[in-house]
Amino acid sequence: MADVKWIKITTDIFDDEKILLIEGLPSSDEIIVIWFKLLILAGKQNNNGVFLMNERIPYTDEMLATIFRRDINIVRLALKTFEQFGMLELVDNVITIPNWNKHQQLDSYEKKKQQDRERQKARRAEQKVLALGTKDVNKNSEGEKKSRDSRWTIAGQSRDSRENVAENRGLDKEEDIDIDIEKNIKKEKPNKSALDDLIFKYTSNPDLNKAIKDFVDMRKRIKKPLTERALNILFVKLDTLSGGNDSNKIKILENSILNCWQGIFELKPEQKEKTQEEILREMMRR
Repeated sequence: MADVKWIKITTDIFDDEKILLIEGLPSSDEIIVIWFKLLILAGKQNNNGVFLMNERIPYTDEMLATIFRRDINIVRLALKTFEQFGMLELVDNVITIPNWNKHQQLDSYEKKKQQDRERQKARRAEQKVLALGTKDVNKNSEGEKKSRDSRWTIAGQSRDSRENVAENRGLDKEEDIDIDIEKNIKKEKPNKSALDDLIFKYTSNPDLNKAIKDFVDMRKRIKKPLTERALNILFVKLDTLSGGNDSNKIKILENSILNCWQGIFELKPEQKEKTQEEILREMMRR
């Protein structure tokens, strides 16, 4: 994903209860600096608050210490503190910011832009209708004008009411749109097509594609549906446990489906299919 150039920070952040508690800890200034560095890194990655390098490799405390140019012990203390306060969450050993929308609401921003475009398009269409109507009125007799006005009235909108609607859409509704977006964004849940898109991008193997969809359906049946963020994290773990082998990935998913497990787990040695690298090594030993 492309990075973003800003994140949202409220002006009363230092009145927040969690920040006040952190300020009472040893090395509080360094811990707070690390928090802001995490927020900025999440903004640069633009990955819904999930810390993955190249969307595949989870960040470790050692990696963050190097990137932030901070002592590893301070970074570990900060991460532990943030996790205890619910500011960070470990999902399958991947660091995430659970309330990332508090700091970044790109979906809301994009929706507002789309609504603005649609509103402007509707306004131009109405203006065009009005312009054509005025032109025809000037050419026709007064009787034709009344007839046309009558037809507009029957349709439910006179020329004046059209102008009022266009103006009201631009002025009266903008505040309501912003409020509705803020409310609705919290209620949104990943729909099936969004998850299908992620699966399609992850693999072109039809058997693996089906196994992932079956796992997603199983999670729904046990009332533990996957979010888009959780599915991305699942892909990372699946790559790690399988050694990149699609057959192993399918077996891992099938094990979880058969046992109705929420997570995925490494195969036993006798279940694993050998990778090309392992086969080549064995051939060279002979």
